[in-house]
Amino acid sequence: MAMIKVPDWESAKQEHDIAKLAVVCDAMTIARVEFSFPKETRYPSLPVRAGVRGLVYPLNGTSWCTGPELVVALSQGARIVVETGWWVEWVEGSSSPFESFTRTLNKVRKDAKARGDVLLDKLAKEIGNSGYGKVAQAVDTTRTVTDGGVGAQRGKRVFDSRSGEMKTLPPSPITSPMMAAMTTGLVRAAVSEALARLPDDAVLCSVTTDGFLSSVPVEAVDKTGPVAKAFIEARTRITPDNPTIWEEKHRIGRALITKTRGTITIEPFDVDEPGTPVLARAGFKLNDKPDDPWEECAQWEKVCVEREHDTRLTSKSLTPLRTQWVKDADLVEVKRQVRLNMDFDLKREPVDPIDVEGVITTNTRPWTTITSNHRVQFRLDFIRGEAKSTEVQASHENFPMPSLLHRT
Repeated sequence: MAMIKVPDWESAKQEHDIAKLAVVCDAMTIARVEFSFPKETRYPSLPVRAGVRGLVYPLNGTSWCTGPELVVALSQGARIVVETGWWVEWVEGSSSPFESFTRTLNKVRKDAKARGDVLLDKLAKEIGNSGYGKVAQAVDTTRTVTDGGVGAQRGKRVFDSRSGEMKTLPPSPITSPMMAAMTTGLVRAAVSEALARLPDDAVLCSVTTDGFLSSVPVEAVDKTGPVAKAFIEARTRITPDNPTIWEEKHRIGRALITKTRGTITIEPFDVDEPGTPVLARAGFKLNDKPDDPWEECAQWEKVCVEREHDTRLTSKSLTPLRTQWVKDADLVEVKRQVRLNMDFDLKREPVDPIDVEGVITTNTRPWTTITSNHRVQFRLDFIRGEAKSTEVQASHENFPMPSLLHRT
C-alpha cells in the first residue's frame, strides 16, 4: 500500500503498448492480456480466474493483471498480447497516502512485540488489514462484466442491525477498485518473481498470498529483481532499521501438504529445538484440539491418512449477528458437524504419483490452460457428489467423462 501514490485520475487513458503497461511503480497500470509462457516454465506468473475456486496460474490463457505482474511475466519469456489496458499517472510530487499509516502500524507492532504485548500486536495487524479492506470494500458492485465465472455486480450481503435486514455492503469512502487491484497485484508479483528465480533443484511445497514453503533458506531467496527492489525501497522508507522484505517464519524437517491452505508438519528440523510447527488446518478444527501444537500435528496426520469420504469434524463459530437480532439470542459458541475436505485443490496438475507410507504423493506442474483445470475439477466434484446439477450438465457437455466415471 505504501508503494501507491495519489492517482491523477484526469490522466487516465487506454493503453495497448506492453512496454508502457509493464511497469512496477512508474504509474498505475492494469490490462487484460492473452499470454503464453514457455512450456518448461515451472511457475507461471499471470493469474486466471477459476470461478469460486479462486486463481489458477496456467501456461496459457487470458488474464486481468497489473503492471508489476506483466514485468515478471515478460522476464520469464512470456508472449503477451494486450487486449486492453489502462494507464493512470501519479499526481506530480505526491507521496503515498498510506505510507504514514503503514509506518505507524509497523512501529506499534514492533514496540508491542518488544514488550511481549501479543494483544496489541494482533490488534495493530487487524487494523492494517482493515486499511486495505476499506480500499477493496464492495469492489464487486463496480464489476460490469462476467470474468472467469465471477459475475457482474454481485456484492456482499451483510446484516444491517439498524434496519434488521440483509443488505448489500456499500463501498466505503475510500473504495477504489484499481488501487485495490494494484495492492494485491504488487504482492502477487513479488511472490511470483521470487518463485521464478528459485534454483532448478529447489523444492516448493506451497504458496499462499504473500509467502511460500520451500527448501531454499530465506537468505538465498533472490531479491535482485525489479519488483523486489521496489519493495525494498518502500520498506526502507517505512522501517529504515529493517529494510528486509522476506522473513523466515518457520523451519521444519518434513511436511504433509494437502492443499493450498492445508499443511501439517510431520518432523521438526531440529529434534532438540523443534520450534513452532507449520500448521495450516484448511479451515477445519479437531474435535478435541490438544494444547501442544506438535501433538495437534500428529493428530492431524492421523486424521488425514485415515479419513473417509464421510468423515466429519465439529466446526465452531459464534452466533451470527442476524440470529442475535432476530431471535434475541446470546453471543455463544455454536457447534455443527461439517464434512472434512482435505483433498488436493488442483491449483496445479498432479503428475508422477507414488505411494509414500500409504499416502498418494505427487509432483505438480502448471495446467496448460484453465480449461484443462476445469475438466479435471468437474470430474472430481462429480465423483464426490458435490457438483450442482447445472455444473454436472455443463461438464458432460463441455468435458465428456470416461465411462468409468459414468458407472461410478
